Amino acid sequence: MATNNSTHSKIANLEDGSPLAHWYCRLLIVINSIKSFGLQQSLTLITMAIGSLGLSATMFLGQGALDGLWVDLDRLMGNRVQAYADAGPGDILLKKRPNFYFTASDLKAVQEKLPNSRYVVPMITGRGQIALKEARIIMSVDGITKELESEPAYMPVIGTSFSASARRGFELECLITVASAQKLNADINQKISIDNYSCTVVGIIPNPPEADERFKSRVVIPYFWAQLFWGSPDNIGSIMVSWNSPQEMEQTVNTLRRVLDDERARGAYHLSSSQFAIKKRKNIVSNFMVFGAIQSIFSIIVASIGIVNVMLANVVRRSKEFAVRIAMGAYTKDIAIIVISESFLLGLLGAGIGVLLAIIMAPIVSHYISAVIPEASNLKPIISIKGIFAPIIVCGISGLIAGIIPALRACKVDVLAVLRAE
Repeated sequence: MATNNSTHSKIANLEDGSPLAHWYCRLLIVINSIKSFGLQQSLTLITMAIGSLGLSATMFLGQGALDGLWVDLDRLMGNRVQAYADAGPGDILLKKRPNFYFTASDLKAVQEKLPNSRYVVPMITGRGQIALKEARIIMSVDGITKELESEPAYMPVIGTSFSASARRGFELECLITVASAQKLNADINQKISIDNYSCTVVGIIPNPPEADERFKSRVVIPYFWAQLFWGSPDNIGSIMVSWNSPQEMEQTVNTLRRVLDDERARGAYHLSSSQFAIKKRKNIVSNFMVFGAIQSIFSIIVASIGIVNVMLANVVRRSKEFAVRIAMGAYTKDIAIIVISESFLLGLLGAGIGVLLAIIMAPIVSHYISAVIPEASNLKPIISIKGIFAPIIVCGISGLIAGIIPALRACKVDVLAVLRAE
């Protein structure tokens, strides 16, 4: 009785017949109905919560996996992509140029279109006979500019990088990988021969990450000397492009493709294979997110069907209540709004419970995945706004749609027949 008096006093404070009073009364009816949920409604709520949990957890873990992917990208690619010259499909480039090499004009065009990149520089890769005492081995030789010397792949673990005089071409210095040092039995400050040119080893650098065994043995020299050995005015080698943050990768690569298509010919180049490995991994993560989202939405659809059944049973059970309200002057639209609101709130409540559980369980699940799958050791869930609101929106709309059929059924209550039966 105290509750009813409190309710009546609240309603009395509102202007009689005002829209606010109508909506307030509808809200109280809906809340009281939800408070009286039975076992069937509770099971439907749990099913909706499971669907919401799955959708949120998929988005949290998927976003974490994508962020981990950018970490892998930094490790594999060093925040850069390398473009290699090619004649294109059907040697299309040779119809407009005497050769397929990258030229200084190609490099300038890329630099102009990517002014905010970390760097856009040339790089020449050749092959030469590397000799030290009795050892003679054919190896790849990379010619790099000063900008590339700051990359982890070219930073010496022993010794130093090139001197200013070596960069300007006054003396020939080189860096060798750990694998090269082992094969040649070489150390810093020793002289090795590159195609009969004497070269001083000034530093030893790490082996290329995830490279085949035969490609781990490499020599690195200043770009000036590499162009002298293997380049020409019409051949600057390959083009290296680096971005400032991993999120800029896709835009930078797309711009690079567009510029090279315009300057040369469509497909008259190819990009470093690491870029495609990253793209493949990104597709795997995206497919995981899509698969998880589909499963979760299926669970939400099942819960929506449960809401329809629950609300239809609820309408039959409350037919007397609805008949009395209509007899006392309530409009059928008021009854429909009450039923749809209950269905809508049922969906929202399930979504809220599921999102809360996802926030609690996502770190536990990611820890378990990291323990079971070594490749996912860096997986950490990202609690994102999208992961929170997407389930709420999906479940809310599902609940809203699920309430339409029961609402139409409630509007068709035969007032006279119900009251006569009572």
